[in-house]
Amino acid sequence: MPESENGQHGRSHVLDGLRGVAVLLVLTVHLLTRGDANQGLRSIPFKIAEAGWIGVDLFFVLSGFLITSILLRELDAPHYFRNFYMRRVLRIFPLYYVSLAVVFLVIPRIVAPLSPAALGVISHQKYAWLYAVNLGPYDFIGDWVSIAHFWSLAVEEQFYILWPLLLFFGRSRRAAGIAIAGLTVSVLMRLGLTAAALLNPRYAVLATWGIQCWTPCRLDGLAVGALVAIWKRNRVTRVKLERASIPVFLVTGTILAWMAWRGTINYAIWIPTSPLMGLYKIFGFSLLAIFFGSVITIATLRHGPLSGILSMQPLRFFGKYSYGLYVFHGLLVPTFEKYLPRQLLEPLAGGRTLGAFLYFGLTTIVSLAIAIASFHLFESPFLRLKSHFESQSDAPSVTEVVIPLCAVEP
Repeated sequence: MPESENGQHGRSHVLDGLRGVAVLLVLTVHLLTRGDANQGLRSIPFKIAEAGWIGVDLFFVLSGFLITSILLRELDAPHYFRNFYMRRVLRIFPLYYVSLAVVFLVIPRIVAPLSPAALGVISHQKYAWLYAVNLGPYDFIGDWVSIAHFWSLAVEEQFYILWPLLLFFGRSRRAAGIAIAGLTVSVLMRLGLTAAALLNPRYAVLATWGIQCWTPCRLDGLAVGALVAIWKRNRVTRVKLERASIPVFLVTGTILAWMAWRGTINYAIWIPTSPLMGLYKIFGFSLLAIFFGSVITIATLRHGPLSGILSMQPLRFFGKYSYGLYVFHGLLVPTFEKYLPRQLLEPLAGGRTLGAFLYFGLTTIVSLAIAIASFHLFESPFLRLKSHFESQSDAPSVTEVVIPLCAVEP
């Protein structure tokens, strides 16, 4: 998960706020919308929450922007590869691999007998250990724990392995071209998978999984974030980027809102049921990435219109703990549903709608409490070791800020 790069010492409050927005969106789609069948006016907040999966794409764009900013600044610094990869290891690996150890080594010895669903998750564990959940089967959901959301961490880690190499050997003058090539690859990959599913329905499930989770299909956000970082480094391109940001925000936002109104923006993408749905399957992620690229550009403008909102303390608070919050809430979803069912809460809350919000509040509080404890008691000692792998250049120092990336709705 990338470090904060704001041109000043310390954290970027605005980007922390954006991170908080993204993780709250993911929480709503996973914890507020599940199993809801409200109709009429009561369904409006739940239908809005269903769009929370776009927080995944915001995380991708943020990741591409922050990591590229750091890599380009340190491109000619000593120990370029060592420093980058060691900081990533210290930030990401401890919590990730301890979580896997609990899931695959501890819980099976406590929970017995294991259900077929649990045995299915365990049988595919090699993909998780290798950071390749997005390349394996798509049944990583058990009745006691889920690691389905780890596919996004796999995309992130695969990006971290390749992108520093491409930047180093391509140098900064080719960086924009490489990023644009990555965006183009994503569109072509989704086009090919969509065509395969339409020509042969047997490939529908595989195509859906690939479009959502395969790294070549999900480079859009990472590439757009990288482009924003690249263009911000040059005075001429930065001015053009900033001038275009608000028009791009308005145009892409309008198109996305219209598509959402027409019901074509759906994260559970299967065979398209209309030409418009087919177009979204192919181009929608790119459109969403460009929209969030404009959001980041506007947010990082000095005295920009979004800076005050995104710097609000509640958003920054959720942004600070977003990595652990993302990891733990996804792991616990099956447990929440098993031991804290909404049917139990609805009488206490006075109705189905209020019961859903009570469920969302309680599960968020539990996930957040665990994330806070993990950050201060377990992750922080590893983060302090990052000081041994900082660049000695005159560039401004940066403080790492966690970005959990995407989440797939189990």
